[in-house]
Amino acid sequence: MRKYENYSWIIWPVVFLLFIIILTNSCTSQTLPPIQLEEPPTVPFSYNIVDNNNIEHRYFEDIFNLNLPQDNLKLTQMCNTHAVYEKITVIRNSKGTSYIIGVIQ
Repeated sequence: MRKYENYSWIIWPVVFLLFIIILTNSCTSQTLPPIQLEEPPTVPFSYNIVDNNNIEHRYFEDIFNLNLPQDNLKLTQMCNTHAVYEKITVIRNSKGTSYIIGVIQ
């Protein structure tokens, strides 16, 4: 009789248990990807103008602080209310400032 034949009844169950442990452990050890939180969208500030026909318009750019006539190119703005480009004409007289808005086709 060999030296290790008496222990064969212990070795096979231990090998079998190790095999089962390795299989089950490898299936559950997957790491999940980290959760990436998205930043909430920022709502841009809008500037409102009421034209001579009492129609309200909203623009992203502050047209009240423009350096006219140097910033005349900025007077063509995308209106957020009507979703079209509009040409803004600023008229300043003794009664105050009025805005004439025309749609660009």
